[in-house]
Amino acid sequence: MQSLISKDTYWGEFDEDKMDHLLFLYKTEKFEEGREYIDKALKRTDFIFGKARSDFLYAVSLNKESVCLDIGCGLGVHTFNMAPLVKEVHSCDLSKKRVQFCEYRKTESKQENVFLYHSDIGHLNFKENTFDFIVMNGVVEWLGEQHIYLDPRMDQIETLKKVRSLLKPGGVLYIGIENRYALTYLHNAKDHNRLKYTTFMPRFLADWVTRQKLGKPYRTYTYSKWGYEKLLQDAGFNISLAKFYVAHPGYNMPQYLIDVDDIGSFKFFFSMILSGKRFLSHFRWIYENTVFIKIARYFFYSYAIFAKK
Repeated sequence: MQSLISKDTYWGEFDEDKMDHLLFLYKTEKFEEGREYIDKALKRTDFIFGKARSDFLYAVSLNKESVCLDIGCGLGVHTFNMAPLVKEVHSCDLSKKRVQFCEYRKTESKQENVFLYHSDIGHLNFKENTFDFIVMNGVVEWLGEQHIYLDPRMDQIETLKKVRSLLKPGGVLYIGIENRYALTYLHNAKDHNRLKYTTFMPRFLADWVTRQKLGKPYRTYTYSKWGYEKLLQDAGFNISLAKFYVAHPGYNMPQYLIDVDDIGSFKFFFSMILSGKRFLSHFRWIYENTVFIKIARYFFYSYAIFAKK
């Protein structure tokens, strides 16, 4: 592991003391005990080791000559799912302990083509046109927290410009991210600031509410499909080459990836998830209706986006 930044703030899917215990088990190469702890105590086996979490890889042409970058690699699920398929995977995260866990995973898996960095994007020392494929899973929405620019969107755009420069011509950027206008936000889901409904608000109002409730500005911007298209276009990507998929039930645990432009796939999807529900079977005429599908596809929880250089 190379440590390229001094700042280190732990965050993760479980408390830091549990992370410390997990690191102790892995540091002493008690890998079986570590796996049991992940499974029984943390209940995160699928989240950390699940192959299905990286199903988006099947939508990309990777081979043994591919060089990849996993930005915000977390506990390494995508890094170690990619590694057997490609030549090299370079992975970074802002949390040193998460990168350290990935270092121990590297030892456990003997995956020597994985290279790890405790770093943000700005401190990665790679030349332009280095990577065939870059993963930003659950990352873009947090780029505004860098506070380099007054406008969080500019933080996102400038970082995406750098990411684009790291791609080879024809290289692909994958983004897994929430849909700003997902209907679940009207029910029980919270925005990234852990408040309800701010995702639907105009930015100035969301900022005012966040400052009043939390004492800090609103900077975790998500967008609609059209908003992501504009964001990528402003970062220099050719949006005509981009592909958008609905990731259901979410980009972190996708069971379905549905091409946003494929109405037939949505009809099949609705028939699958609603089959066996006798009450809803009376309303087949609604979810098989093309007009309904054309509208509904823009209100799912999250997107899997592939942007090509």
